[in-house]
Amino acid sequence: MDENLASFTIDEQNPSCLHCRGNWVGADLADVEKHINRRKLPNNITQIDVSAIDEFDTVGAYTLMCLQQSFARDIALVGASDEVKALLALVQDKRHTYSALRPAQEKNPVTLLGKIAVTRFGYALSLLAFIGEIWCNIMRLFSRRSHMPMKQFFATIEITGVQALPIVGLLTFLVGVVLSYQVSLELNKYGAGIFSVELIGLAILREFGPLIAAIIVAGRTGSAYTAELGAMKINEEVDALRTFGLSPNEYLVLPKLLGLLVTFPLLAVWADMFGVLGGMIMSKGMLHLSYYEFLSRFAKTVAVKTYFIGLIKTPVFAFVIAAVGCYRGFQVTQGATSVGRQTTLSVVQAIFLIIIIDAVFSIIFSWRGM
Repeated sequence: MDENLASFTIDEQNPSCLHCRGNWVGADLADVEKHINRRKLPNNITQIDVSAIDEFDTVGAYTLMCLQQSFARDIALVGASDEVKALLALVQDKRHTYSALRPAQEKNPVTLLGKIAVTRFGYALSLLAFIGEIWCNIMRLFSRRSHMPMKQFFATIEITGVQALPIVGLLTFLVGVVLSYQVSLELNKYGAGIFSVELIGLAILREFGPLIAAIIVAGRTGSAYTAELGAMKINEEVDALRTFGLSPNEYLVLPKLLGLLVTFPLLAVWADMFGVLGGMIMSKGMLHLSYYEFLSRFAKTVAVKTYFIGLIKTPVFAFVIAAVGCYRGFQVTQGATSVGRQTTLSVVQAIFLIIIIDAVFSIIFSWRGM
């Protein structure tokens, strides 16, 4: 350990005295602050000897004051030079200003709930403003008053569409297998196992196919959007675009948004196919229903509108995933910790909004008798 770092030790001959030594300046106080925060100081201390302190500044004075006040009784300072006394007096006199800059945390649960609600409402308004800006850029794009980098657009289609096919197909296939197994297991008890075909078709095409695909894309693509834009913001690439007079929304967000709007409905169709395939294979094992019988009954009992009801949701899901992912990317501040936090928030908020929107669609379709 560097001998110049601030530290304090107990006098072996006088256990009630705490000896401070080293440089009590801002850069050298990390260990002292750790000990103070842990509150593992002995209880028999009655005085603090500061005669061995080499360098001293206002940060050191404040830390020494915190050390002195961490005990439950008055602790005397001994060996203080005129400089130490002057800085301590200055910090003591200006302490109310420091406290005003760092207000005490509110403990009233009602007040805390109100502050959280106001903060979340502010985030919601900011997200709505971001979505409004996206719509303005889309209108400008289709009115040919702006242009979009097509190279990034096609790259987004490849990354969010082609490369996502294996994971989407595998997971929806497994969902179809599990759903078919559970449904067949229960319906067989009543001799109605054949009706599992209708249930599988309705559940996969109407709900599980688009929903599972949206959750996968939110975790895979939405988080990637946030991390990419966050890294660009940290590297000041976003500021560089603004310096050149270019809109980050136009050059960074629109290719991602429109690319996902193209690929996600196709991913939902892919998810429907593999979900039904998984249900068909499991039905053959559980019900001994041939593939031909399954497909024949599926075509007769599952209406085409069920398939389109599931597809209607997909553009909304895609827009929400892309908008939330890009919005959270622009919220990144300096540091890798901020990137990780915003990426987590992106996935959580996108999945939350997807489930809420899916519930709203279900209510609307039920109200319309669909």
